[in-house]
Amino acid sequence: MADTPRRLLLAAICALPLASMAQDSYPNQPIKVIVPFPPGGGSDIVTRLLMDKMRVATSWTFVIDNKPGAGGQIGMTAVAKSKADGYTIGMGQTASIAINPTLLPKLPYDAAREFVPIAMVAQQPVVLVVNAESPYKTLADLVTAAKASPGKLTLASPGNGTVGHMTGMLFNKRAPLPNSAPS
Repeated sequence: MADTPRRLLLAAICALPLASMAQDSYPNQPIKVIVPFPPGGGSDIVTRLLMDKMRVATSWTFVIDNKPGAGGQIGMTAVAKSKADGYTIGMGQTASIAINPTLLPKLPYDAAREFVPIAMVAQQPVVLVVNAESPYKTLADLVTAAKASPGKLTLASPGNGTVGHMTGMLFNKRAPLPNSAPS
């Protein structure tokens, strides 16, 4: 997480060539940044930090527009349907750009065709944790218990189709038996 300010600054610097390529009159209005998740969450906070760095670097005005819901579909649909004039950008995320199109065949947008990535803004590790008082002290302890009592342990995730959910499902499918090679 300590690397986040450097990543935000790097992303802002990467976007500066866009400013120099733009016409002198651009932008002549605020640039809307659609965040397809609620205010106060990780995507929102990262977006606000990045846009503040962009504002300082370019003197442009950015307006954050949170459009949460449906795993990012509502906000990303708004980005896809917006006028392609450079005044609306979206803060995509793995779930809304890569996972949703795979799981949901009738999305109101085609992520591969309707979006063009500008910059990698952040990376988020997925961390497996348990209560400190839990009997599981190692990954092998957890896997052993899960294999001994199928269906007894549960996984918390931010929601269906999220990176946390999909990672948990992949782990569930591929978890090796203790002291054995991964399948």
